[in-house]
Amino acid sequence: MRRWAPLFGFFVLCTAIQGKAVDEKWQKLGEKYRMDCIAELEIPSDDVITPNDTLAKTKLEEFTPKQRCLMKCVAEKFIGVNFDDLDEFYKKSFELLEEFSDSVPKKKLDTYKEAIEKCKGTRGANNCDSVVLIHLCEKAIISKYDFSSDED
Repeated sequence: MRRWAPLFGFFVLCTAIQGKAVDEKWQKLGEKYRMDCIAELEIPSDDVITPNDTLAKTKLEEFTPKQRCLMKCVAEKFIGVNFDDLDEFYKKSFELLEEFSDSVPKKKLDTYKEAIEKCKGTRGANNCDSVVLIHLCEKAIISKYDFSSDED
């Protein structure tokens, strides 16, 4: 299975993009947002999490509170909308997915949309927890699909 970068924005969209140049652009942008969030949230180095680190985790409890808020921060920066405004956050998430409709196979794009739609009602004790729970929900849905052929 390919690496599934978690959650909406950087975490989901980076791996959705097929073109290498576009992929590198989004990965660089995502890394910039991640570094900005690490600085803003003053996350100690032993608490920093990478997109690949999130793939091995399957439960909320496996993420520290700082890691949860790091994921929320990166998602908000990538989407450009605060998670407090969920309607606008999801609207913008779908708009970003549509931007890639020419470079992402339809089956893959539809699967991402399905995962967002099915998981968007997931809530935790706070927004940081909610982002991680949504990520875990989306990851579970997306991982069921075989995209090895990358055809529609």
